[in-house]
Amino acid sequence: MKKLWTLIIVTGVGLSAHAKALNIVKTDTVKSVVQNKDVLKLNVKLAKLQLHLTTVQNRIPEDEEKVKSTADDARDALKTSRDKAAGAVDGDAGDAKKAAKAAKKAARATKDAEKASQKLQDDQDKVKKLNSQIEELKKKIDLLQQDSPKNA
Repeated sequence: MKKLWTLIIVTGVGLSAHAKALNIVKTDTVKSVVQNKDVLKLNVKLAKLQLHLTTVQNRIPEDEEKVKSTADDARDALKTSRDKAAGAVDGDAGDAKKAAKAAKKAARATKDAEKASQKLQDDQDKVKKLNSQIEELKKKIDLLQQDSPKNA
């Protein structure tokens, strides 16, 4: 009878340990699935950020060209405005109207140049911000992958 009770107790303890081991494996598997899902979400977000970064980086040369051309246009308009204003000093009312029109055109050209310059600056700032976000996201992904139960 004593042997029977010993056998029952040993079997019970063994089954309990086996069930606990199965529960640990199940818990690790669930953690692994959740972490893989999180890593996948972060990888999708990373891909979107990289696509956006590429788009902005491709816009920068266009912005630089626009800044250059609008600055040239503004410079030409200012020169024309100065010439018309100088002619209006000794001229009649028609010359004064032409000078005023040239001054308005120069002001618009200058404003366009300022807008183009601001857009270029905004895009350059956006590139810096996106690079920072991408690096931060890569760190999060690395951290999640290091903490996965497979590596523990």
